[in-house]
Amino acid sequence: MVRLERFTERSQDALQGASLIAEMSQAITAENEDHIYQQMRSEVLNLLRNSLRPEFLNRIDEVIVFRSLSLEDIKILSIYNLRRSTKD
Repeated sequence: MVRLERFTERSQDALQGASLIAEMSQAITAENEDHIYQQMRSEVLNLLRNSLRPEFLNRIDEVIVFRSLSLEDIKILSIYNLRRSTKD
């Protein structure tokens, strides 16, 4: 029963983290991008500390929070992949 409760709590933490990232990503503008990124990174690290055991967390060297791709980034990647796939 204890394992099921822990699994449920961790699943809720993961959903909370995903919701947090989605919500904060929508609020990003050019002016506040760095601030929101730092805030998001801090929140994600807090969620990890609350959901993982210290013994496991101490084995992790680094946590990387990736920035969301902009629409321009997606266009560039799409064009690159289309050109690459038509060369074959």
